[in-house]
Amino acid sequence: MTKQARGYKATLMLGFEDSYGVTATPVGVMMPINTCNLKPSRKKNTGGTLLGTRNPAQPFDGYTDLGGAAVVPVDALSMGYWLKAMFGAPVTTGTGPYVHTFKVGDEQPSLFIETRVPTDVPFYLLNKGCKVSKFSMDVGGDGELLATVDLMGSKQIKGATSCDSSPEAAQFARFSNFQATLKEGGQAIGVCPSFNFSLDAGLDGDTFCIGEGGARGDISEGLMTVSGSLTALLKDAALLDKAMNSTETSLELSFTAGANILTFTFNELQFELTGPTIDGPKGMRCEFAWSAYHADHAASSVVVATLTNTIATY
Repeated sequence: MTKQARGYKATLMLGFEDSYGVTATPVGVMMPINTCNLKPSRKKNTGGTLLGTRNPAQPFDGYTDLGGAAVVPVDALSMGYWLKAMFGAPVTTGTGPYVHTFKVGDEQPSLFIETRVPTDVPFYLLNKGCKVSKFSMDVGGDGELLATVDLMGSKQIKGATSCDSSPEAAQFARFSNFQATLKEGGQAIGVCPSFNFSLDAGLDGDTFCIGEGGARGDISEGLMTVSGSLTALLKDAALLDKAMNSTETSLELSFTAGANILTFTFNELQFELTGPTIDGPKGMRCEFAWSAYHADHAASSVVVATLTNTIATY
């Protein structure tokens, strides 16, 4: 009797393509993940063909929409591959530890993502022409620190063997919520129980082309949208005043574990005016949504991600 495939034996391999949807010699990295629901979706559409009875004619296939999300642990080593997928290759300095600086560029690299399905006779699902459409993170509490990486792709191919039989195993060094620090306007702020942000690449997925078998022929970048929110214990009116006056400020989220550091810097942003409210007898809090942008900061990037670790190159 055959056994049901177990998720703990499944794997995800990530690699960068030579050009969109094309890789001459795949070089993959086995990535740590919590979940991944990247999958193709293709509707069976009903036509209006009449056959002389009330019975419907044979349906026809629509486009194949390849998409989904990977939920991944936030760490000091393997996270560099996801940041490269979002921003492109970093500028790396140092001789160990190495400092990798990621900024918004004109183009994003395309990826192949292969998952191994561990049935009694394992098979492989190779997803080609993938790009990261969104990267988001929720910080705070004592749960596992995770990031969600939304993906959009071209086509999926099922095979009996892997496209790379000897992939590299990504190194892994977990960050935790208690290792986070948050700065507002360059000063540490210790009144925020929770913080989140989202980087949206603005990808154009409406690129289904004739001759591509109902798949996307390319995925074009759009304007990057960066937003988020923080919840603050209401101890004074400092943040509220900035929201009321649309005062420009900055936010910096950082995780530190020894020599390993991951930082997201939003150099120019404004808070939305959304409160405060009285919700009962307990301590008052206020949620501040914010939107980041680039106007004149020297970094020339709406967000800068900096990863310091022992890896020489990504």
